[in-house]
Amino acid sequence: MSNSKVISIEQKITDKIVEAIESGKTTSWVKGWKGGLKVPKNFVSKKPYKGINFFMCAFFAPESEWFLTFKQAKSFIYEKVGEKWVRVTTPEKTKTALSEIKNGNPNYKQGSVMKGAKGLPILFFSPIYQKLMGEKWVTLKNPEDINIAKLELKNNNKNYRVLFYQKTSTVFKQQDIENVEFPMPEKLTEGLSEAKRLENCEATITALQELKGLNFANDGGGEAYYIPSKDSVHMPKFSIFKNPKMYYNTAFHECIHWTGHESRKDRFKKTGMSFGSKSYSKEELVAELGAAILCAKHGISDEDLLSNSAAYMKGWLKPLKADPKFIVEQAKHAYEAVEYIME
Repeated sequence: MSNSKVISIEQKITDKIVEAIESGKTTSWVKGWKGGLKVPKNFVSKKPYKGINFFMCAFFAPESEWFLTFKQAKSFIYEKVGEKWVRVTTPEKTKTALSEIKNGNPNYKQGSVMKGAKGLPILFFSPIYQKLMGEKWVTLKNPEDINIAKLELKNNNKNYRVLFYQKTSTVFKQQDIENVEFPMPEKLTEGLSEAKRLENCEATITALQELKGLNFANDGGGEAYYIPSKDSVHMPKFSIFKNPKMYYNTAFHECIHWTGHESRKDRFKKTGMSFGSKSYSKEELVAELGAAILCAKHGISDEDLLSNSAAYMKGWLKPLKADPKFIVEQAKHAYEAVEYIME
């Protein structure tokens, strides 16, 4: 795939985020996060989206847990058995079901994307397995040959290699898909009191201290900061903040910085941690994105926090517009940081 094609994919994602920031649409994100963040997943693989794909789905369709491509939606074909819709899977039954659907039989249905629905662009990497034959690398296409290549790669056989090509797809939220039997939405933090949600925030920080060696102290005076050379997080006293949610949002921001240390995700060479450096804005965006997700996961997102984040993110409009890869790379780092904290 040509580099220009890759850039155009990333540009599409960046343009959507820039438009949301400039138009103030980021304030709508919080509406889907108040009861806790739904982890966006593909309904076929059941796997959660990661990196920029996670942020695209969580930001632009926060009300949805499940996503499908246009082709995937059409692969869901059902037959009504009693009061239940049962998915048809065998080729023979699928052929019969499609014929019945065409004839208008109400006991059969096929998934489809609603007319006028707008999907979200996502990125993924497709593996290409190759074998060295003489002096030439030959791409393997036979499934049996590919399985052999996977085994040989595990054994570090230098005559095999795998290359990853970046591709794009468009996914649609479950609310824009009809005739697919999605499960009931998972209950997140809706039933938890605010006190319990805040208690969970404190528990996360305590767990980082006890299990992963976080050096965390409320001795920052009037500022919150992370010191890479000392590998320590410093926070103002709890009473200084407008409310507890503001405190934990700030604490999560600094904890995201903490994950970048060389003993953890070793991120600072890429994102910077020196004030005034060209790359420092990258690390700040990583921390802000990561903190927003941690607040959502703990069910403490509200209008005050989000308006602050939206205003904060406007400061990145210039680098976002200048480099289409900027948001994609930082979203990847932020997702990895959140995973490290929550694992």
